[in-house]
Amino acid sequence: MDLLRIRDVEPGELGELAVLCREHAEFDRGLGEPIPPLPDDLAERLRRQIFGPTPAMWCLVAALGDELVGYASYCWVPSTWRGERYVLLDCLYVREGVRRRAVGRKLFDAGAARARELGAERMQWQTPRENHAGQRFYERLGAHGVGKLRYTVKL
Repeated sequence: MDLLRIRDVEPGELGELAVLCREHAEFDRGLGEPIPPLPDDLAERLRRQIFGPTPAMWCLVAALGDELVGYASYCWVPSTWRGERYVLLDCLYVREGVRRRAVGRKLFDAGAARARELGAERMQWQTPRENHAGQRFYERLGAHGVGKLRYTVKL
């Protein structure tokens, strides 16, 4: 695993990142999550979110040689209750076949380090209720679950 590198995604890799996003959505669907189909132009949408004039997120990738095998995306979220903002770990996904080799931990740690460098004091995220392996992973990191439901509505 010494060829593994955690780094920022590059603009030329957004097509490959979109493939990982699709795999991630399929994984969550397999856990019973009602995930709508991903847009056909996902790579271009990601380009605007990550590399646009006012980026809304940053994305780290796990590269094994020339192949992307995982990603984690992050963004800032305001907190009314605390009067500050925190970093949201939006997605963390590692491709089947390289799981259980600390890739997820390395993505998580690199994202947490970046968040601290940017001044964040907290990071939050969510995982599907049926993702028991993910819950165990996060609990091993010292995180604790919060009993809220996430809702969504199409506008």
